[in-house]
Amino acid sequence: MGIKLLSGSFNNFGYSFLEQAINAELEAITNKELQHKKEELLGTAKTGAMLCNNIEQSKEFQVNQDVMEYLRSQEGQINIIGYYKDILLTEMALYQLMTEGCLMPIQQRRHEEYWLKISSSNGSSTMAKIEMDLMPFKTFMVVKPK
Repeated sequence: MGIKLLSGSFNNFGYSFLEQAINAELEAITNKELQHKKEELLGTAKTGAMLCNNIEQSKEFQVNQDVMEYLRSQEGQINIIGYYKDILLTEMALYQLMTEGCLMPIQQRRHEEYWLKISSSNGSSTMAKIEMDLMPFKTFMVVKPK
């Protein structure tokens, strides 16, 4: 699993560091983080309960500093990386729960484009089209609670 910045002003400015940072964080996901996410997803769900993994098609970060400063700042990287890490960690947890027989996919995900936008209070902004490795399913039914 990973992400790729496909188009937009991020690539024009050479911000492949953001893509690399997100993917490095994804590779560093621990079994403990994955287990915690699985427990969070199932929680107290009972057999027959539905889990829906909706993902925003366009995620916008409103910032009070220049966009480029935000991208290079620790706060910016934590926020952006954390957002995409959570999406893909959720996907990984759902996949494992499905292979363990706890979930059954019941609705497919439409192919959608995903966008990241950062807007500054000073009027500057930047956008990038994001490609993520996602499962083709978005809704699941609990068939065997943990």
